[in-house]
Amino acid sequence: MHVLSHVFFLVCCFISLVFCHLAFFCCLEWSLWPRVNPPPLQIDYIARNDVSDLELSFEDEGVELVPGGSTVEVTNANKLEYLHLVAQQRLQNKVATQMKAIRSGLCSLVPEDILALFNETELELLLCGEPDYTVKEFQDNVSLPTSSQTLEWFWAIVTSWTRHERAKLLQFITGSASLPAGGFAGMQPCIRVRYSGATNSLPTASVCSNTLYLPRYDCFETMHRRLTLAITEAAEGFAM
Repeated sequence: MHVLSHVFFLVCCFISLVFCHLAFFCCLEWSLWPRVNPPPLQIDYIARNDVSDLELSFEDEGVELVPGGSTVEVTNANKLEYLHLVAQQRLQNKVATQMKAIRSGLCSLVPEDILALFNETELELLLCGEPDYTVKEFQDNVSLPTSSQTLEWFWAIVTSWTRHERAKLLQFITGSASLPAGGFAGMQPCIRVRYSGATNSLPTASVCSNTLYLPRYDCFETMHRRLTLAITEAAEGFAM
């Protein structure tokens, strides 16, 4: 889906790095959410330190991300801007010529005014199709928290959904509506469900770890409404 985003010149953010540069993304992600025990990935020094101690500037691989970027210090206040500019440089600017060629070829087959009717999420589903999986397949290959009413409601909602809605859920959690060759069993890392978030908030997800975060809602109707809204309105549910 990230390729479609770039083909249509949509604004990318540093979350997009998870799809094509996972190790580098994890370094950036952990700079925002440092933890005591980082995951076993190639995470560099920035992942374990306060940004203000790293003497970073607004440049990437020798390219200034803003005018005079080599002299602009990255601080805790502007690091989000820095990360988004890094993503834009790596995922858009460096491959602008190639993406323009892909767009030209695609538009020679499908009129641009027709393509404009869809966003990148909808196009992925149209081009790749919707995965046909059962709720039992999902249940057999997911890491779950302790049993609770929230979890029972979650499975009841997923069971009631259409194939299209279940595809949107998969896309929300993993960033892709497609399953790997081995299905859920071949997914690395496996999908996880965890309890997190205020009861007045929408469910969120971390696409780099295939994790869905569910608030402990007070009633089934609220959970159904907010989970449906989350998968419908969000391309990827990354928690910020």
